[in-house]
Amino acid sequence: MSKIATNTRPNGQNPFAKLIDPIVAENTNITRNQLLQRLKKHEDLSVLDGKILCNDPHDEMSVGSLSQALSRSKARIRKNLKKQ
Repeated sequence: MSKIATNTRPNGQNPFAKLIDPIVAENTNITRNQLLQRLKKHEDLSVLDGKILCNDPHDEMSVGSLSQALSRSKARIRKNLKKQ
């Protein structure tokens, strides 16, 4: 097969999901603005011009899409709690 069929992100998670999930696991009722404030304090992230930039593996996400990322993270946390 060609490189088109390969998955560039193992387990389908981007770097932001790996940072957001532990924050949401601590407080499942966290809001988008509270999450944004927590991410601003994180050393591997910077927020510039409405974009959240991840420095370690370079990736970016708009601040507007943070609410969808939060919803996906909450769904993953709920799914993992049901399995236990």
